[in-house]
Amino acid sequence: MTDHRFQIHGPTIPPLVGRKKQMAVLIRALTKSVPDFLQVVGPRFAGKSIVLKALREETLLTGHYAAVIYWDLHHQTPASDEAFMRELRDVLVTGLAPAQPDHAKYLMAADTNNYGDVRD
Repeated sequence: MTDHRFQIHGPTIPPLVGRKKQMAVLIRALTKSVPDFLQVVGPRFAGKSIVLKALREETLLTGHYAAVIYWDLHHQTPASDEAFMRELRDVLVTGLAPAQPDHAKYLMAADTNNYGDVRD
């Protein structure tokens, strides 16, 4: 069964090994009453995608999140504010469609130049 809530294009990502303590810190930060904003930054081949995949699986299992969306802005940076909002809308629709189809339909109909529609 394919999970469409989170897809990383390219080669298969191996499982997370040896980072249980770091993963526990990330899970606590994302599942507390007011979640933290987290960034995953590091050099190529440091294991960022592996951590994100494991984090996705864990956060979906906890039931705190209906969808987890991966958006690589480093390699596919939007060229304008309008392009950013359009791409944000598209990635949100893809991530929300399986769990929140009504929200996804609302976003597809939204004016991509209007931040309020995406925020809603």
